[in-house]
Amino acid sequence: MRLRGPTSTALVCVVLSVLMTVSGCGVSKGGSEGTVDKATRRQQQFQEMMGRPDIEQVAQRYNVMTATLRQRLETDAVIGKWHEDPGSGGGAGCHDFPDVEYEDKETRSLPLWVSDGEVPDDKWARAVEITQDVAAQYGFETPIRVIINAPGDHEISTADPFGADLIVGTKLSSVLQVRTGCHLTAKAHQRGTPTIPEFG
Repeated sequence: MRLRGPTSTALVCVVLSVLMTVSGCGVSKGGSEGTVDKATRRQQQFQEMMGRPDIEQVAQRYNVMTATLRQRLETDAVIGKWHEDPGSGGGAGCHDFPDVEYEDKETRSLPLWVSDGEVPDDKWARAVEITQDVAAQYGFETPIRVIINAPGDHEISTADPFGADLIVGTKLSSVLQVRTGCHLTAKAHQRGTPTIPEFG
């Protein structure tokens, strides 16, 4: 039977009221659970990052490594004098540990070092050996990855457990640079607790 008139209108109002109530409860419950989950994830991720050196500490360590590597390459007469490329390097945010607030974490490209002139093909294998030897002493123990290997054009990289990349290449000139993984800022690391956003 088809409903009509006031009875039909009243029934529609009751049905809509029930649907809105059920829907509203679902959103409220789900939103609350989501907030708790994110807070838990934030704390877990922050604690994992606390097990890493902060960005200043790790940058200093990598700077010592690249200085050692440059010296070794010069001593073995594989690559000549190095100079820092002015204005190179800098910090940036990172996408790892997504629930840790942006201001608590950082990645950094360290200064790019350049040596005029390329490494001769017959000396490139030695340059790779030296790079692997020095890098391993600083935790870069992943196998050397060959990015480019062509006459007069070579590039390799290796990584450490924190996600940093050491890149060494040669073509007309030779270059060396480290990009860090994701680390807490010195301030966040010293504080020992994550930044909590205003709205959770």
